[in-house]
Amino acid sequence: GLIYIFLFTSGVAGFIYEIVWTRMLLLSLGATMISMVLVTVTFMAGLALGALIFGRLADKVSNPLRLYAILELTIGLTAAVTPFLSYRAMFLYQNLFWVVNSSQLLLFVKLLTSSIVIFLHAFIMRGTVPVTVKFLKTNFTDTLGKDLGKIYAINTAGAVTGSLLAAYVLIEQLGLSHSIYLAV
Repeated sequence: GLIYIFLFTSGVAGFIYEIVWTRMLLLSLGATMISMVLVTVTFMAGLALGALIFGRLADKVSNPLRLYAILELTIGLTAAVTPFLSYRAMFLYQNLFWVVNSSQLLLFVKLLTSSIVIFLHAFIMRGTVPVTVKFLKTNFTDTLGKDLGKIYAINTAGAVTGSLLAAYVLIEQLGLSHSIYLAV
């Protein structure tokens, strides 16, 4: 039962992060399609590679719940420093503006630094699913299909909840940084 609570809250936090990161990028890149596409593409690429790598790793660990806990702690810790890194990156962009005489190069630096942070989080986040599947496969083989359907549904319900909370409540009431800290 606890694994379902963890998966739901993981989904909530993950999509609070994604909505807040999109808003943070709007501040540094401007309200453009570039920032929206960047978040979506980088997030999805991180999810895909995370599933691949952690799917292989999950088969090699003896205690998948320990790995799950490590992944969730890593997600929280790295997300907690995101507001600081975001503001430091904006400071870097401001200083580069006076040194670099190319708006394309400056845009590339912004896109690259933003992509790295988002990719890292998404990569680690997606690792939680194959690790959870490994746990279920090891301990609940007779109900695996039903349990897999449940974990996907519960995690997705958490993602929907997190998206709605971030977009309609948290950012307005708490601001960007505090919304991330609450998700952590």
